Amino acid sequence: MSRKITKSVSCPHCGEHSDTQMYTTINVTLDPKLRGRVMDETLFAWGCPHCGYEAMLLYPFLYHDMERKFMIYLLPEQREPFLPDPDTEKQFPELGDLKKRLAPDLNTLKEKILLFEAELDDRANELTKLALGRALSKRLHEPIQAGYFCLLDRETDQVGYSFFIPKRPDPFYQSTKIEVYDRSMDIARRFGGILPAGFVIVDGAWASQTLQKYHASMA
Repeated sequence: MSRKITKSVSCPHCGEHSDTQMYTTINVTLDPKLRGRVMDETLFAWGCPHCGYEAMLLYPFLYHDMERKFMIYLLPEQREPFLPDPDTEKQFPELGDLKKRLAPDLNTLKEKILLFEAELDDRANELTKLALGRALSKRLHEPIQAGYFCLLDRETDQVGYSFFIPKRPDPFYQSTKIEVYDRSMDIARRFGGILPAGFVIVDGAWASQTLQKYHASMA
């Protein structure tokens, strides 16, 4: 089930303290409305009752989808790849044999949710995104700041991504055939290794390391 705690939050604008309810874990199978609040980010919206100051309040919490058998643990600013969190496993004994990931920020959390709901593998996703991002960067002669999965269309056989470039207000949309994702899945299985137990990060750094192993095998 979903769990909440009450914590005292100090307003960065007026300095007053107020008690605020925070979710330590949400179960979107039992509380489906919370899924929408994560995706539109209202779950993290906070307003000071004293001065009206508004801010995003990000903190560690667990996203649990029982039906699709995955959990994502939001740990803001945690970017160490493949970091198991055994304390979290002990804290949530209901984990069982589920797909478990760490997300260092809200955009990554939302991307993982969309991926797993679409029954896609995030390892193949990261490899596909890396290849498309590099091609786009080369074509535009600009660095890619970030990229996120945004579309799976089985009818047109397409998987799509939004890429963000510094100093450009709008993202670039790039799509490719699902067969490119399938090839990435093959590389992930052959060269990605076994993910450690616990909550892990599968990101661009993981994809780069895996791709290096693949290229080394071709040399």
